[in-house]
Formats: sequence, C-alpha cells, structure tokens
Amino acid sequence: MITKKWENCSYKKRGSKHYSKNKEFFLRNIPKKEGKILDLGCGDGSLIKDLKTSTSEVFGLDINKSNLKRIRGFNVVAADLERGLPFKSRTFDLVVSNQVIEHIDRIDNLLDEIHRILKDGGEAFIMTVNLTAIHNLGLMIFGKQPTGLHVSKVQIGNPLKGVETHGHKKAFTIPGLVDLFNFHGFKIKRKLGYGFYFMPNVISSFLSKIIPFYSIYIGVISEKVPHKGRKRS
Repeated sequence: MITKKWENCSYKKRGSKHYSKNKEFFLRNIPKKEGKILDLGCGDGSLIKDLKTSTSEVFGLDINKSNLKRIRGFNVVAADLERGLPFKSRTFDLVVSNQVIEHIDRIDNLLDEIHRILKDGGEAFIMTVNLTAIHNLGLMIFGKQPTGLHVSKVQIGNPLKGVETHGHKKAFTIPGLVDLFNFHGFKIKRKLGYGFYFMPNVISSFLSKIIPFYSIYIGVISEKVPHKGRKRS
C-alpha cells in the first residue's frame, strides 16, 4: 500500500474547509466567562488570542514546544495531557478544548484533571470528531472503516485507503460524551454538533441544529459539580 500525504489528498480541500468552519463555530459558542480561561491543546494560539478580554486571563497548554514559542503575550505551558495538568486545584473558571480529546489514551484521567482544576461552578467546553457522523455511518453500513477512528498510521478499509492519519485514538458520540462527563462530575448544559460533508454551508448549518447527532463534529458544554457527596453509578 502506498502512503499518501494528507496535503496531497483530493479530500483535503473539503476536510480543511469544514475544519476551519468548525473553529469559527467553536469560538461563537464558547461560554462567556470572566476570570481564568484555559485552552487545552492550544496549538499555535489562534484560539486563545480570540478568548482574551479585559476581564479574563487566558492560559494555553500544548505538548508542542515549537508551537508555544510563536505565542506572545499569553501564559502558555508545555505539558503532556496524558500525564496530568500542571495547575493547582480550583484555578480556572473555564476550560476549552477543540479537536484534542480524540488523541488521548487516558481519557478518564484527563476528565478527572479538568474537574480538579476547575472552580466549583466552572465550565468545560469540549468538541471532538463524531463516530456517528453521517459519512461514518454510511461507511459502516457497507462494512467499511469509519474515517474518524485511526487504528493505523494510514487510513484503511475506506475510500481514503493509504492516506496518512493524525492519531485519533478515541471516537465519541453525543450520548457517549454526556455519559462520560456525567461520570466525572459534570452537569451537561448544552449538546452541540457542527458540519455535514457534501452540503452547502447554509444546509450544513441547518442540519447541524436539527440533527447534531449526525454532524462531523460534536461537543458538550458542562458545569463542574463538586465531588462531595457525589456517587458514581
């Protein structure tokens, strides 16, 4: 099998367009919070620059030190999300992360850490790729491998066969995200979805509102519930 670079793939233009639109959607839906805000997996800092207000202090965390060197004027930390978060308990009012948790092995540990560093009543807004996106369902109906779950260094078992992947170790659904955050001590405030391939922007946005469970990207906005007296079932 010949490995193909994503940059040279015929699907790249379509995928990149929706990824950019998702970033705009994510930014529009971030809860309005004063105080300390943390972006997990901040990359080159494109999101944290838009998060800054006169009443907020914005922090970024990423494993890639070269990315962080390009960020100026913000509190940034180099750290591995698999190893815990290097912040004191009850530090942040809001934690955000877009298209990151699908790359994490120790997802339960990360959710516990987000809960720990949030203040009581603090919120988390997390978005990720959707296992039940309509294109994934279509592939699986015909016995094909969904493109959003990467079990190899290259795409296998679908029309993207041989194209390099980007390390999606986990795949989620909206009900899965809800249960995951509930289990780790969060109360769900909103469930969101965005994007449909092969659709004009207007139709894609409309479908995202009425059937978010089948969109390309999904997310939840949740509020921390103090652990005291909480029982996991």
